[in-house]
Amino acid sequence: MAGVTSLRMILAVLLGVDATNSALWAARIASAAAAHDAVVLGMVALRVAVTALQAVAAWLLVRRAPPGFALARAAFAGSAVLLVLELGARLAPSSIAPGLRYRYLAAYVLYSLACIRAVGWLERREQSA
Repeated sequence: MAGVTSLRMILAVLLGVDATNSALWAARIASAAAAHDAVVLGMVALRVAVTALQAVAAWLLVRRAPPGFALARAAFAGSAVLLVLELGARLAPSSIAPGLRYRYLAAYVLYSLACIRAVGWLERREQSA
């Protein structure tokens, strides 16, 4: 049972760190909002929504609330989809070097898929207990 609790906390921390990083990115872009077009600002708005979802999912995982599993899966998936749009489709500014964008993107998508799988495993494990 200690492993299950540890995995739950690790996933919550990962969501929290990702939410913090996303909030800082959104604040940096929003501080120069006049220099960006509507597409970039729309991406920032979507990122802020996913950031809020990540924070809520992290909190619910820590509190052991059942909706935490579904929200965590949605947060990991939503963040990966947004990153594909931000980096892959270049709809938002990025400090990642152009030659590294697709490697970073592939690594993040794999990370998100692994986290989604871990959340699913954790949910099944807790339902069977």
